[in-house]
Amino acid sequence: MHPSSTMFPSADERRRLLSIAESSIPDLVQEVVYPSGTLAVVKSESVFLGWEAHIDNASASSHVMIKENSVIFDFGNHIVGYLSFEVIACPRENGRNPCRPDSPARIRIVFGEVLPDVCESFEPFTSVIQCF
Repeated sequence: MHPSSTMFPSADERRRLLSIAESSIPDLVQEVVYPSGTLAVVKSESVFLGWEAHIDNASASSHVMIKENSVIFDFGNHIVGYLSFEVIACPRENGRNPCRPDSPARIRIVFGEVLPDVCESFEPFTSVIQCF
């Protein structure tokens, strides 16, 4: 059985539709976004979603981390894209790195839209994600 011409657009119609689709593609907006600050959070049943945050705008560009420390960066808005950061083991002196760290490091990154996303534990996680 041969497909009916009413089921499939002609070559001319496909070219016309493709031209409309290509002219509708929006421009990709790219912007480098830095955190507006870091957050100090406190559990509080009296505020929306149970967490109260205080922003420190002075510590937005860099943060010193020590063992078992954590930091919450606030970007001030909902954004999508790629994350990039630099880990420096020791401060540089005169253009060189004075120490040679040789121990392992673990970094866990949690992305969230609201404070409970980043402040509350994932455990026990009982949902199922099915992959095909």
